[in-house]
Amino acid sequence: MKTIADNIKALRKNYSLTQGQLGEIAGVTDKAVSTWENGVAVPRMAVARRISEHFGISLSEILEESDEAAKYDVDPKALALAKTIEQNPSLKQALHALQKRPETIPVVQKIGMLTSDEIVMLNQLLSRFYSVRTKK
Repeated sequence: MKTIADNIKALRKNYSLTQGQLGEIAGVTDKAVSTWENGVAVPRMAVARRISEHFGISLSEILEESDEAAKYDVDPKALALAKTIEQNPSLKQALHALQKRPETIPVVQKIGMLTSDEIVMLNQLLSRFYSVRTKK
């Protein structure tokens, strides 16, 4: 969940500004910006409007608390899965391979339904198959 504090901090960092520089834009001190970013206080409406006009964004982008998934109407499970894939290079590579050969997707789906014992048996069978195949 993104809070008002997160929105202000992200905006400032996105433009590589110090708290003092954002304070100058908003007409407040760097300490005021710090209290916003730490969630201790929120900017007054006139100050928030000044910031939004300076950066060409809507007031809601500063003042609304938002859930990243809700912002883009994305299923939270799908968002979590996308993050997992992004953080796991081997999984990302496997999915890329599936995109190249979509006809293998039904096979992968069936493998995903196997129990751990069935996977062990399948691995044993495959290792025997490949050892026989390489001996020829």
